[in-house]
Amino acid sequence: MAQRSWTAYLVPTAHRRVNEFVGLLLLTIAILLGLSLVSFNPDDPSFNISRNPLFAERPTNFIGVVGAYVADLVFQAWGSSAFLIPIFLGVYAFYWLASWPVASFGVRLSGMILMIVTLSASLSLSSFRIRDHIPAGGLFGNILADNLKNLLNPAGTAIILMSTFLISLLLATTFSFAWAVAILKPRFRFVGTLAEQWADWQAGRAREKAARAETRKEKTLKKQTIVTDKPAPVVPAETVVAGVGAGFSRRGPAATTGPAEAGPYTISKRKSAAVQPASTEFPSTALLHSPAAAIAIDEDELRSRARLIEKKAREFEVEGNVQQIHPGPVVTTFEFKPEAGIKYSRITSLGDDLCLALEAESVRIDRIPAKSTVGIDVPNNERATIVLREILEASEYHL
Repeated sequence: MAQRSWTAYLVPTAHRRVNEFVGLLLLTIAILLGLSLVSFNPDDPSFNISRNPLFAERPTNFIGVVGAYVADLVFQAWGSSAFLIPIFLGVYAFYWLASWPVASFGVRLSGMILMIVTLSASLSLSSFRIRDHIPAGGLFGNILADNLKNLLNPAGTAIILMSTFLISLLLATTFSFAWAVAILKPRFRFVGTLAEQWADWQAGRAREKAARAETRKEKTLKKQTIVTDKPAPVVPAETVVAGVGAGFSRRGPAATTGPAEAGPYTISKRKSAAVQPASTEFPSTALLHSPAAAIAIDEDELRSRARLIEKKAREFEVEGNVQQIHPGPVVTTFEFKPEAGIKYSRITSLGDDLCLALEAESVRIDRIPAKSTVGIDVPNNERATIVLREILEASEYHL
């Protein structure tokens, strides 16, 4: 007797009643898991929070304490890709309820697992967090994404993850590219029609342009002067007078007949006005408003803010310290130097959390060129007004 494969125990059997029982059980698990994930609240009791006074009586999760623990565990492991698990379980349950045969169950199961892992790693490339607490890719997604980026850089990582997702789609479902092309081709047929109409319109415009050019050419030929054999009129020599241009004066009487007498002429030269140099003296800055009194810098407050930034960063496992503080009239820049091994993307994801901790409207985080530090711009509580007179009178302006 041939030994049965382990996958034979995971597909619908020949007994319909047994199949319906297993299918109903799987569908119940899928619904419970889906509701627990949808209603996840990071403040509910979980493996990360032992007890929250706000939810001491009853958790807000739809499935209660069990749902809160399960949702936290699944999200911590796989991130947002955990929503695929109840979907796969629901489809699997319908196969059992309908007693449909499942071909190549091992291949399909491998495709589902590969799809969850790939989507988890893809979501880890973004800074999105589930309810502002859990990374979108979960623990396993972050580990896989970090290793891929170290080996292939972000561009190579994106290509590998996209290809792997398509492979998992082929393994887990009946999807095929030929089937997708056959479905999409009739729906996008209008694109080819539009292209043909565009080509016809362009050809029509070219023909009309050529016809207009030919018409203009014919009109131009008709307007040309026609030369005849009629002789031109002869002007008598007595009527021709040598013209004297403006600015010239002739001495002596002018001859009325015969050739004009040659004589000396004087040329009156027009004196050009002397060019006066323009004034190079600028208006006085006294015409502008005077700057207000300078706001005193509270060094203790700045150091307190620096310590608060370091403390908040350590809460999210971003070790480092503030090395320099650059107070300005509107914002203050804190130079934060991360410890070795801390990624830049982890620091930039702290923007919203630092806003809450510092009670600031917004916080800008960016690397400082030619330095190994990251600049954190925090708005000042008291902001100074910079006037134009202060800029014009500054020594740096006249360099």
